[in-house]
Amino acid sequence: MSHYGTVACVLAVYPPDSTDEELRLAEAHRWYTPLSLGGGVVAWVVLCAVGVSPLLAAALLLAALL
Repeated sequence: MSHYGTVACVLAVYPPDSTDEELRLAEAHRWYTPLSLGGGVVAWVVLCAVGVSPLLAAALLLAALL
C-alpha cells in the first residue's frame, strides 16, 4: 500500500461454473509478466557471462521479443 501515491488493485471473480482450463489460463496470465521479466534478466546475465557484449545481449533479447 502506498502512503502518498496511487494504489491499483485488480480483483477478478470467476463464476462457479468456470472450467479448470479457464482457471489455469487465468493463473498463467497472472504469472506471465513477472516470470518473463525475470527470465529476460537471467538470459541477459547468462549471455554476458559467456562473453557476449551487454549491448549485443540486450539487442538479441529485444529481437527475440519482437
